[in-house]
Amino acid sequence: MNQKTAHLTQREKKLRHQKAMRLKKIRRIKRIIKTGSVCLVIVFAVCLFRNITSPEGKAENKPAAISANVEDAGFQNTSSSVSVVGNVQGEYVDDLKAMVSDYPEISSLIEHYKEYPEPLFKILTKNPETLNFVLDYPSKKDTPAATTIGPVTKGTIPLLLQWDERWGYAPYGSSMVAVSGCGPTCIAMVASGLTGRDDLTPAAVAAYSEENGYLTQSLDTSWDLMTSGAEGLGITGTMLGLDENAMINTLNNGYPIICSVGPGDFTSNGHFIVLTGYEDGGFTVNDPNSKIRSSKTWSFDRLKDQISNMWYYTEL
Repeated sequence: MNQKTAHLTQREKKLRHQKAMRLKKIRRIKRIIKTGSVCLVIVFAVCLFRNITSPEGKAENKPAAISANVEDAGFQNTSSSVSVVGNVQGEYVDDLKAMVSDYPEISSLIEHYKEYPEPLFKILTKNPETLNFVLDYPSKKDTPAATTIGPVTKGTIPLLLQWDERWGYAPYGSSMVAVSGCGPTCIAMVASGLTGRDDLTPAAVAAYSEENGYLTQSLDTSWDLMTSGAEGLGITGTMLGLDENAMINTLNNGYPIICSVGPGDFTSNGHFIVLTGYEDGGFTVNDPNSKIRSSKTWSFDRLKDQISNMWYYTEL
């Protein structure tokens, strides 16, 4: 090997060594960066968790007792004594204030709103007819429900109101008859009118509905109460198609009709009403939530788009 070749070999070894050292340094730097990144992620996660669960965080500020079901908010048990949950009522204060000029008594409700469950304010703002029922809640909420609807004439369908103080405070699941009991109240009207029984009160039918599984978890009355459930009360419910002539003939034969209705003249959500007759080109209605609507006649054209289902009834 000559001198020149030896010099190149030593130079090549030196370059290789320098390259190896650079690669080693790069790998060390990458390890440091990777380790640092993991630490940063861990620190960030810990800080975020502490912020969420701290007294200033959102998790502990969230109301714990507010029901997801608006109709159920404010009710904690199935007793007739209903307690207030949180400050849910506050959302209706503005609506109530707007009603004071027409109904001065509402000022007392606003002043003592914590004594009332929120659903009562909801039904009041939607229907001022319920004012006295709501006002009397603190003094009458624990009064036992009446065991009779009063005198009954067989063959005549009586108008019963779900918010009647005789039974409106009675429990219906975790709600009360006045708030969620339109279905049982309609069945009570039809069953008492067809059978002549005076003991089929809305509270009694609501208890029957709940005990037999016709009250859903969302506090709606199952359509099954209108058919299989009705048989346990001495009447038979049969589904009826949406046909004006069929409805008129059914009513003229003395068979009342219960309608499940959607948003419209009677409700913003869901409701049950009773068709009791047909006169002067319109249907007479027993609305368990309104004396005013029950005093009118309703054309087929006005009703047809609101009706979800119908059943006509005969005595067993």
